[in-house]
Amino acid sequence: MSVDVEAFRARLGKTLQHLVWMPLAGTDTPDLVAQYEQSSFWYTGAVLLAFEDQPDLYLTWQQQGHDIGLITDEPELSWGRFSLDHINASWNGLWEGIQGSCLTDVELFSIDDVGASCIVAIKLSLRTTLGKRELWIASGYEPVAGDGDDLYIGLDVPPTVGAVLTKAGALHFTL
Repeated sequence: MSVDVEAFRARLGKTLQHLVWMPLAGTDTPDLVAQYEQSSFWYTGAVLLAFEDQPDLYLTWQQQGHDIGLITDEPELSWGRFSLDHINASWNGLWEGIQGSCLTDVELFSIDDVGASCIVAIKLSLRTTLGKRELWIASGYEPVAGDGDDLYIGLDVPPTVGAVLTKAGALHFTL
């Protein structure tokens, strides 16, 4: 299992209707609730991205051989039923304009340590009423993205990496 590039292709040009943080129930939830209006934060779990006219898209991490990278998968398949809490993303403050934004570009990244087939970071470019914004989702261990079993979320803040991010793929929406 890995990141399903075609799942992102189907969402190019679509409106982001909902964004949900899905931390590991109990352990990561209190910290996430205290931080989720900040421009970046870490937690263990998954992310739900809901785009218009498309099935929900989930991102989480998975062991891939000796490495850990991002995958698109139903969290119940990866985590088990009731393992993750659901926290709606904030649409205020720094996150204003994200709800209702249009997905224009997707970039997938690996790092040299894990090889090109293991995606450790995704940058989603969104066209908002406030201009272009970048939503970063990466695996890693806080504070460094890469081979790790936590998720980094950053709005206009790329993850800190211990190795160079190498672009492993890109999709662009054209009218």
